[in-house]
Amino acid sequence: MLTRRTFLGIAAGAAITVRPAFGETFPSRPVKALLGLSPGGGADLLARILFRSMEAELHQPIVLENRPGAGTTLAAEGTARAEPDGYTMYVATGSYVTSAVLLRERGAALQRSGRGLLDALAPVSLMFTAPYCIAARRGSGLDSIQDVLAQARRRPGELTYASSGIGSQPHFAGELFQSATGTRLLHIPYKGLGPAIVGVLGDQVQLVFSDMNSVFPRHRSGEMKILAVTGDARPALAPDIPTMKESGIAGMDIAAWQGYLVPARTPAARIDVLASAIDRSLRDPAVRDRVLENAGVPADTSPAHFRAFLEKETRLYRRLAESAGIKADY
Repeated sequence: MLTRRTFLGIAAGAAITVRPAFGETFPSRPVKALLGLSPGGGADLLARILFRSMEAELHQPIVLENRPGAGTTLAAEGTARAEPDGYTMYVATGSYVTSAVLLRERGAALQRSGRGLLDALAPVSLMFTAPYCIAARRGSGLDSIQDVLAQARRRPGELTYASSGIGSQPHFAGELFQSATGTRLLHIPYKGLGPAIVGVLGDQVQLVFSDMNSVFPRHRSGEMKILAVTGDARPALAPDIPTMKESGIAGMDIAAWQGYLVPARTPAARIDVLASAIDRSLRDPAVRDRVLENAGVPADTSPAHFRAFLEKETRLYRRLAESAGIKADY
């Protein structure tokens, strides 16, 4: 039987284009991608590396435009208002879901379109997931998860943890950790992960929840110690770091990730063209190696898989937002 995935694979092997009935080949002009983060960060660099490979597949340039602000929602809204023709993509990270959940919690949405963020965009492909971690300063006396749990239970509400801001994914990771362990920590929000990590190094705060890639250089240099990571397996970059599960903590099902979406009502055939280009590009060693170097795990790139992933993420963050009373501060 010729399944849809098999058909896509055959089509991709021939040429990643789609020719509608009216004769236009897609894509026939440059594609624009919007990212809600500043240039130079991990998401920005990985998107640019992916796009260079995708350009060879699509035979068209992909122009990345950075629109930081409002929890990455400025870029998401800009994508949602674009024509649903496949020529505008949104580069999404975990903040896409956390922001959408928090905007809903405070009663805000895409006011110009009358729809919420999660309904305004259609999934194309998940690119990769990467573990989250909990880390402390070397010499702080917090050398393991057991040390953290012992101190947190001995002095509830006194052990501090840093995040990149109220309502950020690291903030949610801290709340999930407390829920999973039955502990109570004191949240210290910073304006970004860089300042949060500096706060730990300066002994202003004791712990930080972060994507592993942001902390790993400090771990490797000996300034900080990653105590445990989320996920089912130890990271290939540092197999000496235990997982949360190995440390006796279940339910820490949270990860950093990157994916791509387009405006709702974009034709499925054009979504499939973009998804196929991403899938083929992730097999390019130049792309795959950079993902692995950033502690990422290449993902199933089908639109259906990404939709199910987003639905699961949404359920998690809505539960945490409600139980912890997290409100957006943007």
